[in-house]
Amino acid sequence: MKIAFNLHGCGAGNNGGTRTLFKSAIELANLKQEVEIWSDTPNQFTWFNLPPEVPFLVKPDINHYDPVDVLFATGSGTVDSTVAFKKKKHGFYWVRAIELWNATEESLIRGYRAGLKVFVNALWMKDWIWQKARVESALMRPGVEIDFFTPPSQREGGPVVVGALYSPKPRKRACDVRKVFTEIMEKHGTEVERWVISNEEPDAGFPADRWFVRPSEKEKREMFQRVSIWFAPTDSEGLHVVPLEAGACGCALVAHGKPSAGMGDYAIHKKTALVYGEYDIKQATDFVASLVDEELLRCELGTNLRGYIVRNIGSRRKNMLEFLHDNFHEKVKAQTRAKIDSENRKPTKTELTILNYTRDKQRLVPKITLREQSQVTPFIAIAKKRGFGKSSRILDMGCRFAPFLAELKRRGWLNITGIDICEEHAQVAKAMGVNAVCADATNTDFADSSFDIIRSRNMIEHTPEPLDVIREQVRLLKPGGFCLNHFPIEPDASVKHFSLTSEENEQTFLDGLKPLLEQCGAVSEYYGPCGELGLIPHETKPGRDKALLIKKEKNMKVFINCGSNDGRTTREFVKQRGDNWDIYSFEANPYHFPFYKKIPGTLVKKAVWIRDEVREFYLGGDPANPRATGSSLMSEKNNLFKDEEPLQVECVDFSKWIADNFSKDTRLVVKMNIEGAEYAILAKMIEDGTIDYLDELFVGWHSHKCNDLIEEDEEGRIRRIVKERVPVVIGPNGPNWNYAGHLK
Repeated sequence: MKIAFNLHGCGAGNNGGTRTLFKSAIELANLKQEVEIWSDTPNQFTWFNLPPEVPFLVKPDINHYDPVDVLFATGSGTVDSTVAFKKKKHGFYWVRAIELWNATEESLIRGYRAGLKVFVNALWMKDWIWQKARVESALMRPGVEIDFFTPPSQREGGPVVVGALYSPKPRKRACDVRKVFTEIMEKHGTEVERWVISNEEPDAGFPADRWFVRPSEKEKREMFQRVSIWFAPTDSEGLHVVPLEAGACGCALVAHGKPSAGMGDYAIHKKTALVYGEYDIKQATDFVASLVDEELLRCELGTNLRGYIVRNIGSRRKNMLEFLHDNFHEKVKAQTRAKIDSENRKPTKTELTILNYTRDKQRLVPKITLREQSQVTPFIAIAKKRGFGKSSRILDMGCRFAPFLAELKRRGWLNITGIDICEEHAQVAKAMGVNAVCADATNTDFADSSFDIIRSRNMIEHTPEPLDVIREQVRLLKPGGFCLNHFPIEPDASVKHFSLTSEENEQTFLDGLKPLLEQCGAVSEYYGPCGELGLIPHETKPGRDKALLIKKEKNMKVFINCGSNDGRTTREFVKQRGDNWDIYSFEANPYHFPFYKKIPGTLVKKAVWIRDEVREFYLGGDPANPRATGSSLMSEKNNLFKDEEPLQVECVDFSKWIADNFSKDTRLVVKMNIEGAEYAILAKMIEDGTIDYLDELFVGWHSHKCNDLIEEDEEGRIRRIVKERVPVVIGPNGPNWNYAGHLK
C-alpha cells in the first residue's frame, strides 16, 4: 500500500514533530508499505537521515505527484493541499498538536471539518476537537522505541541527576525549568546535578551542569539512563514524547498537570508520576525535592511509568500495526499474501507479523488470577524448605504472559526472569513489569550457573526433545539449586503438539533422564504425581499431572576473588585451574561492572569488610581513569583520589558470608587484593575461626601504602597466624597473576 505524508506549506525542520513523523514513516516502511514524504521546500531536518526506503520528494505543486492509497495532512498548513490532491483513495489528517501558536482557533476548526478523517495522538486532543469542532477523531499514537529506550541494568552511583528539556519557545516553559533548577541547586548543592537536552546552544546564565545539544538517539538514551528524575513543565504539546522516552528509560517523572501539556495519557499522580497543578512551580519544586530525597519512591514511579508506557502507549511498531489493522486490515493482508505468492517463497518475520496480527492479542495484559496465586504458595514453600529466599534468582521457562512471576514479584521475590518462545508473550510479560525475553528453552543465552531455581509448568511436553530442556536447565542452575517441572502425560497420541503422549514415551524420557543427570552432576529428587509436592494439578488433567524435581549437586571447589577489579584475575584463574569451579567476584567500583558480561561466575557488587554496612569507598590511581586499580575502603591509603566525594558502597561481612555459604569440606581458594582492608578482615577470620575454611589464600599486603593503618606488631601477628593456618600465601605486594606458578 502506498502512503504519503504531506508537508506542503509547513516543511521539515529540527523539531519533535518532524522527528515523530519521520520515525513513523520509517516504521511503516519497515512493515513493507511504500512510503513517501512530500514537501515544497528542501528537507531541513538533520537529527538523523531518512533511509532510501522513505524518499523525501520536493515538488512545487502537490498535483505533480503520482497517485497514492493514503495521503496524510500533517499540520494545519497542509490541509488545503491534501484536500485538493485528487489522486488519493483516502485523505487523513494526523493532528499531532493543537497549533494555537501559529494558527487561530477558527482556522484549526475549519481544517478539522475539511472532510479528512482525523487522527490524534493524545486523548486530550480527541476531547478538545470534539468540544470545539464537533468532529470525531481516532487515536493514532506514534509510540516509543521500547526495545531501544530501556532502563539501565543499574543506575550509576554519584549525584542524583534531574533532567529537563530546554527551549526558548514560551510554551516550553524554560522559565519554570530555571526556577526549579535554581531552587534545587540552593537546597541540595552538589548532591544533585541538573542536565538539559536542547536544540539550542548552551545559555551561560542557565543553572544547568550539563547540556546535550541536538544529541543523537544513542546519546539521548545514554543521558536518560543516567538521569533519575525528569521535570516536564511544558504547557502545550500533543503527546509529549521527550518525557515519554525518559520514562521508558525508568526515570521518575514530575509532570505539569495542565491537560494540554500532553502527558495525561501516561502521567498518573502518585502511580506513574508526580503531577503538579497548573503553573504551580512551588509544588513542582517540592515534588522534585521529594524525589531527590526518596530513592525508593523514584524507583517505584520509574518502574511503574515504564510498565504503563509499554502496556498502554506501546511501541512504534505496534501502533503502526494497529493503524494498518484498523483501517486497511484485509487490503494489507491481501497485498502481503500476493507478494509472497508471486515470489514463490516463505514469508519473512515481518510479513508473518502482518498476516497474524490480532489487535486484541496485542492489547492483552492478563490479570493475575486466583489460580496463579494458588500456584505461587506451594512453590514458595518448596523453595524455602530447600533454603532459598526472596533474594534467590528464579527463571520461569515457558512463562507465557508471566502472571506467575508477577504474583511472585508482588510477594517480594524480585530476582525473577521469564522466557517464552513467543515474542508476543514476552512483550506482554514486560508490560506486567517482569523481566522477560523471547528464547528457546533448549538454547538460551544465559551464562552457566545463572539461577538458583528454574521452574516450568505445562511446557516441556510441548518441546520435541524434553531431555534437551532438562540439559539446558541443569546448565543454568547454580550448584545446590533446583529445577521444578510440572507437566501432564497426555495419553492421546493424536495430540500432535505433545511429545509425551503415552506411557511408552514417558518411559523413554525417564530412561534418558538418569544418564543425562549423572553426566551433568545433578540428581532427580522427585518424580511422581504433582499433588504429593503440594502443587495444583492441571484443571483438565488432574490425574495425569507429573512433577519432576531435579537438584544440581554443589560444587566442592570455590574461588572467591576479593577486589576483582576488571575480572582479569578471574580469567587467569580459570585459564590455570579450569572452569569446574564456582566463582564469586567481589567488586565495589561501578566503573568495572561492564567488564563482567564476559567474566565467568557471579559478580557481587559489594566490598568485603567486617560488617554488613554502607561505607565510603575511595577511587584510586589516576583521577582521569576511574577504572584504575587501587580503590579502597581505607581512607588511610596514600594514593587515593580524594578531591572528589567518595562513593557510598554496600559492604558484606566476609567471614560471616563464608560461614553461611560454605563448610570446611569445601575446597576454598580466596584471592584478596583489597588495598588495606585485608588486615581487619583476616583478624576477624582468625578470631571467629573462618580462616580455617580456606585452603589457599592469595593476598596482597598493603601496609606500605597506608599511613598509620596498623601497628607493625599487629601486622606481624596477623601475617604470622595466617601463614601458619593457610597453606599458600603470596605476598608481599599481592599475587602476580602473570606467573602461572602461583596457581599450580
